[in-house]
Amino acid sequence: MNKKSECCGCSACFTVCPVGAVKMQEDEEGFLYPVIDREKCINCESCDDICNFKKALNEYKGTILKCYGARLKDMDILEKSSSGGVFTALSDIFIESGNMVLCSAYDIFLHEIRFRLIYNKDDRNSARGSVYLQSTVGKIWNEAFEVLKNHSEKKLLFIGTGCQADGFLALAEKKNMRDRILICDMVCHGVPSTKIWKEYMCLLEKKYGKIKYISFRDKRNGWEKPYAFAKTEEKEISLKPFKRLYVSNCMMRQSCNVCPYTTIERKSDMTLGDFWHLKERLPQYYDILGTSLVLIHTQKGIEFFEKIKSYLEWFSCEKEDCLQKNLLSPTPVSDKREKFMKLYKKGGIELLLKRFGRKSIFRALVSAIKKRK
Repeated sequence: MNKKSECCGCSACFTVCPVGAVKMQEDEEGFLYPVIDREKCINCESCDDICNFKKALNEYKGTILKCYGARLKDMDILEKSSSGGVFTALSDIFIESGNMVLCSAYDIFLHEIRFRLIYNKDDRNSARGSVYLQSTVGKIWNEAFEVLKNHSEKKLLFIGTGCQADGFLALAEKKNMRDRILICDMVCHGVPSTKIWKEYMCLLEKKYGKIKYISFRDKRNGWEKPYAFAKTEEKEISLKPFKRLYVSNCMMRQSCNVCPYTTIERKSDMTLGDFWHLKERLPQYYDILGTSLVLIHTQKGIEFFEKIKSYLEWFSCEKEDCLQKNLLSPTPVSDKREKFMKLYKKGGIELLLKRFGRKSIFRALVSAIKKRK
């Protein structure tokens, strides 16, 4: 790795190393990068060979076969889902047939997102929802491949960000298991610093007590205006200050600003996301509880979408109907990022919240005027 922008932190290099010479180490901003133990390294170059992200930076060519909008017919589950609930429908058909799901879930004790291997619906339900962090991989990808190796009848559903999906795809191909895995990636804005998030959670817990629940996409105000909150035994706490830090784009991983997967054409089997701008483009299909965007890239993706259609209200659409910012280009780097990180190193999360976590006077005035109308 020559530049931090050339590493997405997917951990494929860590997973593939045959002698455990690669470790994922957190930098001063709170992002994981591979560090090689030269005493253990046998110079096999497996880590370089498996790096699909660096290859994609030079050239990434995917496909797009079909585009859909979809939402679950089950209104109760739809209300609990971040978007249209397609993740639930897909994971159901794997779990109910005795197969596995490899996806991210929030760890309320560590306050981080970790990949988990899921076999039942209760564990799957805990993986619903969105928390805007990068998932920690650890040893779980290797464990998933080991299960597939030892149980030739089993199949796997993988769900992750575009860079994680491409890293996992490279591993699946290397291990000759690609045909047994449905790889789904997500439309992604970019990932913020987990270290800053943990400091924010620590600050809230000092003030309010132990946090028991986190939601970034509560639909009480409708799907297009998601409410983010944390909950203790006695109190609900708004997460707006952290969301303001997030949307400032100042604490984004550097690779996110050059992400090659911000395209409608991909190498995964399927891409899932929110169907933003649906009300303007196809108003007849709009629903206040949300609609998922489903992009199909392979024949396998088509086959699995056919399997879940009976659980969904769905419609076909054109590529032009579903285009959105992060299907056209990466999130641009903020011109305030350097200042933001200097402030963080100087005063931690509290100084960041004072400078970046408050609503600006201009925005406050605009909100006040709108409320009067």
